[in-house]
Amino acid sequence: MGAQSSMIKQKLDRAESTRMLSLDGLKMAWKDVEKPLGKLPTLRTLDLQNNRLKGDLVPAVFGMTSLRKLHVGRNKLEGLGAEAKKLNNLEELTAEDNLIATVSADGVMALPKLKKLDLSRNRISVLAATPALMALKEVNLSHNALTLVPYGLFALPALVVVNLSHNSISAVTPDEGAVACKNLKELDLSHNAVTALAPALLSATLLSVLHLEGNNRVCKGPELRKAVGDEAYDAFMLRQKKTVDKQMQGGAVATLIHEK
Repeated sequence: MGAQSSMIKQKLDRAESTRMLSLDGLKMAWKDVEKPLGKLPTLRTLDLQNNRLKGDLVPAVFGMTSLRKLHVGRNKLEGLGAEAKKLNNLEELTAEDNLIATVSADGVMALPKLKKLDLSRNRISVLAATPALMALKEVNLSHNALTLVPYGLFALPALVVVNLSHNSISAVTPDEGAVACKNLKELDLSHNAVTALAPALLSATLLSVLHLEGNNRVCKGPELRKAVGDEAYDAFMLRQKKTVDKQMQGGAVATLIHEK
């Protein structure tokens, strides 16, 4: 038995009791891991980052119904599979830097306990958030091919941090009644083509960190004020000032939207 095979066996043996398994960076394909994963249905944390995984997630993963955290970033996955809906205890999914173009609305996007979702650096052009994502707090969809904000995203009540940077989004204008993310604090829309922004995102949330650099029309204070109106803009600027003051007291360097 080679050194890597011995190390993997030790990891698998420990995982039976710890319910945590990391096979990060071992250059493994599904054929190398699917069978041993099938013997660990009670895992809570699975890390398969930096491998050679292709296609979709496999049945052995879908059988881990106790799974809380799944990390499959930096592989060559093309999808996550509709069967991902079986992972109904999943709280954190990171699948950044893959080849994913489509995500099933009744799979990952319908997981009721999911709190953190990272699908950055993929090839996603269309995405819809379902009402089932009631627990989702943090979502990163940066560096994709989105031209529209995922339908229903700002209707998710638990959202706190949203990163939509480095896409091709031109308008962020959900209906007034569709902005239910009252706890939203940070929104990154940098490096898009944004020309319109819904006032409700600034007036009906706790938004205090807004990144708009790399957009031609609304990246500075006067343009943003014009886009959203005086009331929404002034409320946002007040929250931003309080956040920046707090950050500076802690020695942090803050990025501001300036009036001029």
